[in-house]
Amino acid sequence: MILIVATISFVFSFIVLFLIMRYLAKGKLCTGDTFFHLLIIESIRKHRWKYPSSLENVVFDLDIKPYNYLAYPPLLHYIVALLPRRFHIAAAKMLNLVILSFVSSLASIFVYTITSSFPLAVVSAFITTFNLSTFENTVMFTPRPLGLLFYSLLVYVTLLFPSGLLSTLAITILVMLVNLSHKFATQAMIFGLLPYVFIFSRFDLFLSIALGFLLSILVSKGFYLKILREHYNWLYFYIGVFRGARARGIPNRSIHKLGAVLSRNLWYLLIVVLMAVYSISKNGSLFSNDLTAKASFWAFMPVITALIMSTPALSFLGEGYRYVQYGVVPVGIVSSLLFESSNLYIWLAFFACFFMTFLELYIYKRRLHESRLLVNPSDTSAYSCLGNHESGNVLVFPRIRTLEVNYLAKLQVVHLVRPRPGTDQETAYKYGVKHVLIFKGEDKALAKLKNAFDMSRILTSPFFELYEVVPRS
Repeated sequence: MILIVATISFVFSFIVLFLIMRYLAKGKLCTGDTFFHLLIIESIRKHRWKYPSSLENVVFDLDIKPYNYLAYPPLLHYIVALLPRRFHIAAAKMLNLVILSFVSSLASIFVYTITSSFPLAVVSAFITTFNLSTFENTVMFTPRPLGLLFYSLLVYVTLLFPSGLLSTLAITILVMLVNLSHKFATQAMIFGLLPYVFIFSRFDLFLSIALGFLLSILVSKGFYLKILREHYNWLYFYIGVFRGARARGIPNRSIHKLGAVLSRNLWYLLIVVLMAVYSISKNGSLFSNDLTAKASFWAFMPVITALIMSTPALSFLGEGYRYVQYGVVPVGIVSSLLFESSNLYIWLAFFACFFMTFLELYIYKRRLHESRLLVNPSDTSAYSCLGNHESGNVLVFPRIRTLEVNYLAKLQVVHLVRPRPGTDQETAYKYGVKHVLIFKGEDKALAKLKNAFDMSRILTSPFFELYEVVPRS
C-alpha cells in the first residue's frame, strides 16, 4: 500500500508542478545559472567524463581572486551527462519536476506510515508542492532540488530511525550526497543537524557528519576540497561586501528580507493554527509526542535559520529566504499529522493559506515576466544569425545572459563574475573586446556603453542587437 501511496503522490505532484511550470513560463527557462550548468554538462560529455576546469569559448573575468568559479558540486551534472546532448534542454525543463515530485512523495510516505490515512498523505504531498519555495524551482535548472531531495531524505532517516549502525551509515551517505549536490544545501544541513544533535541528544550524528565529509572527499577524488575552499572564499568575499555596504550607509532593508522569508511558505500559518487547536482540544502539551517534537524541529529550523541569517551581521551566509525551501517536507508532514478535519478554524486556516499561496504564484509570475529573463532554448533561429560573424570576444548585456549566448550561439564570450561597477571599458581593453551584444530593453546599459565606446550596429534581431565597438582612450 505504501508503494501505491508513493506512486499516486508522485503522479499528483508531477501534474501540479507541470501545470505550475506551464503557467509561469510556458515551457521557457530562466537564463543565467541554467546555461552555466548546461555548459558544464556538455563539457563533461565532450571530455570523457572529466569535470571541466574551464569552459570552451568562455573567459571568466573574476575581479576577485583566488576564486575558482567552476569548483561546484558536480552530482547533477554527471547525472544529466548520461543523456545525449539532444535531451539536455528537455532535462533542464523536466528533471527538477521529477525530483520535486519525489520530494513530495517522501512527505506522503512518512504521513501514511504514521497515520495509515491516504487523504492525509495526499494533503502532505500537496502542501509540500504548493508553496513559493517550490514554485521557484520549477522554472530554473539548478542542483537545488537535488540537494533538497537528499536533505529531506536525511530528515526522514533522523526522524524514523534510532541510533545504530544502519542509521549512521545511511546518514553518512546522505551527508555525502548533499555535499556533492549543492553548497547551500550543505549550509542548511549543518545549521539543522548541529542543533538537532544537542536538543535531542543524538551525539552519534557527529560521527555521521565527519564520515560524510570524508566520504565526499574520497568519492570525488579530492575535488570536494576545492569545493570547500571555494565555498569559504565566497563567504569571505560576501563578508567584505556587506561590511562595505554598511560602511557606505546602504540600508539593509530588513523589512523586505522579512517579507521574502515569510512569503516563501505560507503553510507555516496552518501549523501555528493546528498547534493552537491541538493544545486546546487535547488539553496537554503538543510535544509530549517525541516524533511530533522532532518533526516540528525540522519544520521550524529552516525558517528560524532564515530569520537569523537575514540580520546584517550574518547576511553573508546567503539570502535568508533560501533556507525556507528546506522546510517543505517537514512542514507537509507536521501539517498532516496534526490535521483535524472537523475543526472550523483549521479549515479556515487551510483555505487562507491556499488562496494566499495562489496569490503569491500570480505575483511571482508577474515578476518573472517583468524580469525579461525567460528564454525559449528551442528558438535557435534567433541565434543562428550570429554564426556568420567572426566576433572574437563578446560582451553581453545584461551580463546574466552571457552563458546563454555561448551555449546557443557558440560565440566566444567574456563572462563578468561579480564585476565592480563601471569596469566595462577596462574589461574591453583587457580582453580585446570587439563586439557587444545587447538584448532589447537594456536601454540604460546601451546609453552607458555609448559613453565609453564608439559603436556601430552591424546586426539587428527581434531579441538583441550586435555592435562593433572601439573603446575610447
